[in-house]
Amino acid sequence: MRPTSASPIAALAASACLLMACSAPAPRPSTVTLGPPPPQGQGPYGAPPPGGVASPPGQAVDPTAVDPSATRLLDAFLSALQGQRDEEAAARAVLPFVHKSMLGPSGGLSDDVRRFSFKKAFGAAPLYAVPVVVTRVRPSSTTAIGFGPTGERGRSVDYFVAKRPGQVGMPAPVTVFFPESGAPPSIAYVGSL
Repeated sequence: MRPTSASPIAALAASACLLMACSAPAPRPSTVTLGPPPPQGQGPYGAPPPGGVASPPGQAVDPTAVDPSATRLLDAFLSALQGQRDEEAAARAVLPFVHKSMLGPSGGLSDDVRRFSFKKAFGAAPLYAVPVVVTRVRPSSTTAIGFGPTGERGRSVDYFVAKRPGQVGMPAPVTVFFPESGAPPSIAYVGSL
């Protein structure tokens, strides 16, 4: 029996299938369309926007939102850090300004605080302006810090401090703790400096 050739229609259909299988998909548009920006002002149910009280770009936060005792504390803390050449002297100089939960049994900064958050803060302190420029205030939901003998009720607030003019980078938060007892505030965390 003589082999039969495929009909021209079958050959055309096979070629079309092969062409479709090998062709590249249609190019995707290179632009992304975003929705409108989020509304400014208060959030749902009258709450402040996420991230706390923010200032307009290039301006400091509303002075009524900044507690003057926190500003004095931040000035003293950063001055103590910037005024020391070595880390050991700086660790002693900041003791009056830090919360007791950051201290170890010997009365100095705890080993963990020294090795991690304080070491980072000491290295970065020269980048920040003194007197401090607070760019943003972010209240926290924390109602107590410490444990056992260092435990204390109160409120924590992150104060974002600006870098010196000419230094690149975002303002960094320093956590200030305000005791419920009315005692002076203290520094509770500096690891973001």
